[in-house]
Amino acid sequence: ERVVDVEWPEGRMSLSQMTLDETTEDSMSETESTESGTTEMTTPGECSPRPLPKDQQPRGSPFFSHRFLANRELWGCRPPKPELAAGFASTRLPQLLRERELPHLYGQIDKVFASAWLDDTTVVGGTKDNQLVVWDTKTGLSISLPYHSQHLQSAPAGDHCGIHSISVSPSKTILATGGLRPQDVVLFRLPSFEPIANCEGHEDWLFASAWLDDRWLVTGARDRSCMIWDAGLAGDYVRGPTQVSKSHSAKVRGLAHNPLTKEFATLSADGTMKFWDPCRFEVASSVALRHTQELVCLALSPDHTLVAVGSQYHVQFVDPRSGVAHSINSQDSGWGVRSLSFLGGVLSVGGGAGRLSFLDMRTLGFIPVPSPCGQQKLFHSVGDGWLKRDEVYQTYFLDVPTPNAVYTHAYDPSSTKLFVAGGPLPFGLCGSYSALWS
Repeated sequence: ERVVDVEWPEGRMSLSQMTLDETTEDSMSETESTESGTTEMTTPGECSPRPLPKDQQPRGSPFFSHRFLANRELWGCRPPKPELAAGFASTRLPQLLRERELPHLYGQIDKVFASAWLDDTTVVGGTKDNQLVVWDTKTGLSISLPYHSQHLQSAPAGDHCGIHSISVSPSKTILATGGLRPQDVVLFRLPSFEPIANCEGHEDWLFASAWLDDRWLVTGARDRSCMIWDAGLAGDYVRGPTQVSKSHSAKVRGLAHNPLTKEFATLSADGTMKFWDPCRFEVASSVALRHTQELVCLALSPDHTLVAVGSQYHVQFVDPRSGVAHSINSQDSGWGVRSLSFLGGVLSVGGGAGRLSFLDMRTLGFIPVPSPCGQQKLFHSVGDGWLKRDEVYQTYFLDVPTPNAVYTHAYDPSSTKLFVAGGPLPFGLCGSYSALWS
């Protein structure tokens, strides 16, 4: 029997306590208390029946109905609501996850900065060396797409920072990511990966993107600007933005769209988070964050009421109406929070120290997970991946620990598997890590 903790107004109890035992069921089925005393429960045409054992009762019998109704009132035998089942699964999943690395492209790609699921088995990712990679998690195979068309090859590469942003439209028909030039946005048709547009307008590296719907895309970049693009616009392959704004005083590092309020949020290195009205393309509200070092990632809660923000030492939660609601210390010892993702009532945190931790939003405590030595700890440690032991490594990092930072992680559509990827955190080191946790 699986014991499940449930919050009740009177205190904590478990489903094992809620399930009525045979003695209680028999007493409830045979008698019921009244003000005048104790009376026998009978069915029409019978006199003081003795109920059959529980395992012999037909589904249509009064005893069965009484027991079902009694247990249903306690949630003991009632099928859980989908959101309750999802919440239960999300809190148990971290303890069940096991790592399977996907090493097919080790040695051929540098750090993986961004990723997104295309379907139940396929993940697409972007790397520091500007490659668009597709992993088949079922077979473990992966390929690097030669996605630069003749339009993109004519553009100068410049000083490239890699692909930091990948976003898939709600209908999963268009993929938006970085182009050959670090400031451009390229749109691909799915599942063929045919380039359909090169969006030019940003003056510096593209860091974030989010779809407002199947037509409109919003992006943020190191040039402090936010731009809106029309993906449904027919015409030239090279196109410009429809709206431009520079409301932040520093680079824009993260974006999230709220489908409930239709607003979108931007995270900036200026220490603020802004909430935008997309119709007027104006800032509706602005929140000053408490912890402002290394603001690089954010995630929207499933109920669309809170935004989680990662910084060097903390995870803080922002309520658009009241500001920073709470903040907690991360498990990464100052290496920084690099990626965030929600699943039900659990926030998964990917860190620069190669740690994957899971925060229970009900208790604001990290969920203990098993370790290889059999003891419980508050995070999973990711695998070794691949590291290029070149002259830079031999000179500066030979005796220095170089864990793989979790730059990106994402749950699959079934919410049972987690794609985790990244690479070494120090600048100058070349390496990569990619794995499926299930």
